[in-house]
Amino acid sequence: MPERADEIAALWRHYGHAVEVAPRAKGMTMNADAERIQFDTKTIDFFWSHGFGAWRAIEVYPPALVFATVTGMPLDWLR
Repeated sequence: MPERADEIAALWRHYGHAVEVAPRAKGMTMNADAERIQFDTKTIDFFWSHGFGAWRAIEVYPPALVFATVTGMPLDWLR
């Protein structure tokens, strides 16, 4: 979440976890234990982009669903 990088960095400093950026490798790297969090940038980019896309879908589709419900329009037109 690049737009919240400062906030997340402050949380990491407050709770004292060591954050390690793992070298790029095949697959995804995301591990944690009581003292450290390890991830690679490819993994974080993947989760950020999918989360952003999901949030945009949540913003876009509810107005169409409300409109269809209010007007009695069948929902199969949304396909």
